[in-house]
Amino acid sequence: MRSWLGVRTGPWPGLARLGLAAPGPAVAACVGAILAGLLAGALAVGGIGQAARDEVARWLVLAVHHPDGPEAALRRALLLHGATFGLLWLGGATQAGLFLVPSVLVFRSFSLGFTVAFLTYEGGWPGLGVVLGSVAPSYLVALPAWLVLGAGSLADAWRISAARLARRPTGAGDVVGRLVVRLPAALSATVAVSALDAYLAPAALRALVRALGI
Repeated sequence: MRSWLGVRTGPWPGLARLGLAAPGPAVAACVGAILAGLLAGALAVGGIGQAARDEVARWLVLAVHHPDGPEAALRRALLLHGATFGLLWLGGATQAGLFLVPSVLVFRSFSLGFTVAFLTYEGGWPGLGVVLGSVAPSYLVALPAWLVLGAGSLADAWRISAARLARRPTGAGDVVGRLVVRLPAALSATVAVSALDAYLAPAALRALVRALGI
């Protein structure tokens, strides 16, 4: 299977049919950015002081015992995930995506890595339960979506950059076409992940809190 660059894209024919396939180097770069962010976030937990730990713990207690309503939670989730997927999607429109896409992936995965490590380190087994019940469902969808959209946009940004360096036309029509093809994926991922964050995660967290008596 080959992408628009003529580079083998991997054993996922469904992605190619949807116009979401990306060359291997772009996928590898995005995987590296995500792993770097997750690792940095996890390591950052050991570097924060006690005052910061207490503040984060206080915020988590408030989130557990005084959660927002579903509408407010959905608005907040749509804003967060819409910004993430929107930036990843737009990264394919310009050569600035070479820096934008990895930066977004590192930043968001850093946040995820920090959250998971903090909950597990501070909460022990109950904290791990919180991770599995309230964090994992949405990010099991978000992480693959970050990878697919990010790799496609990164490949497009590289194509634009290579064309400009070679003083060739960048093919604005092709760029717009690929953005249009990826737009439904970006919108679908935003809605799906936001819905999981706003509805499934709080319900799972409340069930866990009742079961553990937190």
